[in-house]
Amino acid sequence: MRPRVSALCFVIVVCVLFASCGLIKRGLKSSRDALSFSYNKVLKSNDQELMYKTAIDYYQAKRNEKALYLFNTVSAYYAGTLREDTISFYSAICSFRMGDFETSAEQFNAFRRKFGRSPFIEEAEYLIAMGYYYASPPADRDQSPSKMAILSFTEYLGRYPNSNKREQVLEYIDELVQKLWDKSLLNAKVYYNIGYYNSAIHAFNTALEDYPETNHREEILFLLTRSAYLYAINSIEAMQHTRYLDMVDYYYNLISEYPATKYMKESVKMYDDVQQALKQYNPAAEEEPAGEATALK
Repeated sequence: MRPRVSALCFVIVVCVLFASCGLIKRGLKSSRDALSFSYNKVLKSNDQELMYKTAIDYYQAKRNEKALYLFNTVSAYYAGTLREDTISFYSAICSFRMGDFETSAEQFNAFRRKFGRSPFIEEAEYLIAMGYYYASPPADRDQSPSKMAILSFTEYLGRYPNSNKREQVLEYIDELVQKLWDKSLLNAKVYYNIGYYNSAIHAFNTALEDYPETNHREEILFLLTRSAYLYAINSIEAMQHTRYLDMVDYYYNLISEYPATKYMKESVKMYDDVQQALKQYNPAAEEEPAGEATALK
């Protein structure tokens, strides 16, 4: 008899659980329906206090569009009161949650200018930066949002050096800086890949000037050397001498910074080609072997 009793208990428990789930689902649906009904009723009421409290309810439920509309509706009524900064801050939060980061940044900026002593001010300044961070596109696109995010995060850390978000913010900054490094390399490679070697040389040099600590530095120095080489050999004869010498300078820059560069074999080959070409301008000069020139090969 015991097995039958156990089986019966099991069936009863399962039925209770299914019934409970049904009640929960119906309860949630009823709650949502009640919120929708309340929203329509509140809009028609023209009761500012009721609209404010309902906006808070929607905000807490993350029904952001409706909360934002109600906050906007009552904002003029509560201007100059203790609720004004709450309405302003929560409205910006709603825009942020909805992914409208441009609008939320404007709202948070307006908030911190007007409510500099608000208890929400630190969070507002953090969310300004986070808005730009979330708007930051992949490295192959315009990085203006990334630059704004770095600036905003840096300002935030300057104002709140002991923030508990400090380590996370530093990670965000590193991630964004990497995008800028990647973008500068990609921009220069566009000219390189289509054979505009003079423009590529300028772009690679600009990348190094703007971001001297880039982790693409070795590759950029090599591509500068190769761009200068290709630019020289494809130039008219009257311009080649000067451009060969430029290539040699870029070659020395590469091997002085990276004595064991992974691009050594190809770089030495280009250097040797240029040395051979330069002999025609000074045939009596003794050729300097590439191995001695590097002293590092």
